[in-house]
Amino acid sequence: RRFDIFTLILNIGSLVSSLGLIIFMYDIVALCVHYQSDVYRQPKFQDVDLN
Repeated sequence: RRFDIFTLILNIGSLVSSLGLIIFMYDIVALCVHYQSDVYRQPKFQDVDLN
């Protein structure tokens, strides 16, 4: 089997996008479903006063 740079780049790109999707799904579960979501929400978001 021959080394193909295009296949390597496609595989690395799909790995990076899969990791991004996993992190997104974890955030959804931690912010919406988990029973201690307030603990996770405090360092994740910053309250801003717009007035």
